Amino acid sequence: MLYFLHHNYHYPCTASLYCVLKSYRGLSSILIMLLFTSLVRGQSTTATEPIITKHASWYYYDGGDLAEDWYLQTLDKSWKKGQAPLGYNTDAITTKLDYGSDEQNKQIVYYFKKPVVLEQPSAHVAYVLHIRRDDGVIVYVNNKEVGRQNMFPKSSEENGNSSKRALGIVNGKNESKYYPMLLNASVFQSGLNMLSVSVHQRAGISSDLVFDLELRALNSLVGFEDEIKALQNLEHFDLRYALFSSQLTHEKTNTEHQLLLQKIDYISNAYRIVLGLLLVASLLLAWLTFYYQKRNKTLLFKLKDHDLFVEKNNQEKLKTNIQSIEYFAFLESLQNKLMQIQNSRVLQQKDIDALIQTIKNRRKNSANLEEIALHVDSLNANFSKRLLHAFPSLTQSEIRHCCLMRVQFSTKEISRILHVDPRSIQTARYRIKKKLNLKESENLVRFLLQY
Repeated sequence: MLYFLHHNYHYPCTASLYCVLKSYRGLSSILIMLLFTSLVRGQSTTATEPIITKHASWYYYDGGDLAEDWYLQTLDKSWKKGQAPLGYNTDAITTKLDYGSDEQNKQIVYYFKKPVVLEQPSAHVAYVLHIRRDDGVIVYVNNKEVGRQNMFPKSSEENGNSSKRALGIVNGKNESKYYPMLLNASVFQSGLNMLSVSVHQRAGISSDLVFDLELRALNSLVGFEDEIKALQNLEHFDLRYALFSSQLTHEKTNTEHQLLLQKIDYISNAYRIVLGLLLVASLLLAWLTFYYQKRNKTLLFKLKDHDLFVEKNNQEKLKTNIQSIEYFAFLESLQNKLMQIQNSRVLQQKDIDALIQTIKNRRKNSANLEEIALHVDSLNANFSKRLLHAFPSLTQSEIRHCCLMRVQFSTKEISRILHVDPRSIQTARYRIKKKLNLKESENLVRFLLQY
C-alpha cells in the first residue's frame, strides 16, 4: 500500500499513513480503512496522466545521417510515421527500422520527432521522460538540447570522441528498461512544442536497436533525488541541477511542515474515532444489559407464578386426598363395627351382608390408598416407594400412616382422619419404629422427614 501511495500520491500522504499505521497497530481493520479513506481524499497525485504514452506514434527518419542541426529543421516528406517501440532485432518491436544494406556496418543514428500541445506548462513543478533506448539518446525540446543518456558530453568530442556513437552498449534486461530524465517546466511553452530525439548505436555492428518514450508532468520532485544528483556531473546541466535542488529542498521543507500538521490532525481523528467506537460499544452494552435484565425479570416472575400455581395445585390435591383418607377411615371403622354386629348375630344376617357389600362397593368406586401414597410421593421424591423398598415388612396401613407423618400431621389429626383412638396411633407408631430398626431414643417423625 505504501509503495502504491508513493508512486501515485503525494509524499505527505504516504508518510502520514505510515505514521498512523505505526502508532495504531492495534486498531481494527475498519478504523484503518476509515483513516486511509480520509487520507487519500483531497490529495493530488504526484504524476498526472501521460502526455505522451508508451507505444505512441512518432515521425522517424532511418535513411542515414542528417546534419548536426537536424532538430532545427521542419518535417518533410522524407520522414515516415510508425508506432513505438521502433527498432530492429528486438522482441516486441512494432515498427521496424531500416539499418542499411550492410549488416556489419549499420546506420549509427536514427531520428524521431513528435509535436506536443501543452496549455499551461508552468502549472507543474517539472516533467519526466521515461525512455527505452538502445544504446544512447539525445533529447531536444523546441530546438534546444535538454538532456542526453549514455552519450559523451559535448566537451569530450574535442578529445576525439565521436558525437554520434553511444558511450556504451546496452544489452540484456537493460534493453527493456525505461530510463527517467527530468525536464524543467521552463523548456516547454504554451501551445505547440516539438520534441526531437536521436538514438545512437555504439558501433555499426550492433545487433539491435529500440526506442520508446513516455512524457508525464510532475507535481512533486520527491522520488527523483538520484536523478537530480546525477545532473551535477554534467557541466552544461549545472543551472538545471541547482534549480531542481532548490525546488526539491523547498518541497521537502514544506512537506515536513504539512506532514506534522497532518499527523496531528490524523491522530486527533483517530482518537475521535476510537472514542466514538467506545461510546457506541458502551451504549450497546448498556442496552443489552438492560434488555436481558428485563427479560430475566419477566422470566423470573413467570417462573414464580408457575411455582405458585403448582404449589397451590398440590395443596388442593393434598386436601382432597386427606378428605379421601378421612372418608376411607370412616368407612373402615363403620365396616369393623358392622362386622362386630354381624358376629353378635343381633341383626338379620342378610341385612348385615347387604350393608357390608354396599360399603365395599363404595370403597372400590373411590380413590384407593395407593393414590394417596402416589400424591405424597410426587411431593416428596417417591417417599412411599423408597420406604417400602427399604423396609418391605411395612403394611399398606403403616405406609399410609408414615405418609401422614411425612406431611407433618399431628397425632390428633391422624386420629381424626383415620377414625381411631389416639392410643392406637401410638401403638401403630411403636410397631412402625420397630420395623424401621430405630432405637427407642430416636424420633420417628424426624427420621421420616429426613428420609
